[in-house]
Amino acid sequence: MSTTELANLETELIHLIETSLPDIHSEIKYGGLLFKSGENGEHLCGVFVYKKHVTIEFGDGYKLDDPTKVLAGQGKYRRNLKFSSINDIDRNLLKGFLVQAHQIAQAK
Repeated sequence: MSTTELANLETELIHLIETSLPDIHSEIKYGGLLFKSGENGEHLCGVFVYKKHVTIEFGDGYKLDDPTKVLAGQGKYRRNLKFSSINDIDRNLLKGFLVQAHQIAQAK
């Protein structure tokens, strides 16, 4: 995957996050772009670029309802979605996870 393709994929995912959720803010941290609910709110997800893919990682991903088991990750808390191209993005599925993560972050 070229650097341009990675950048375009990252840009598309960030755009989807920003347009899907109300009152979110971002900050560069841990080598990615983290999103939180409100200016001083809890983190709900982050976008991270790797050599061959981009991930959206949910810090409280273990709490997300995932009946189709598309979320990856076997750690105690974090789950992620991995994208290798813009065609990999299921916008409705992603928005559902974002809304859930936003609700979880606001409840903290």
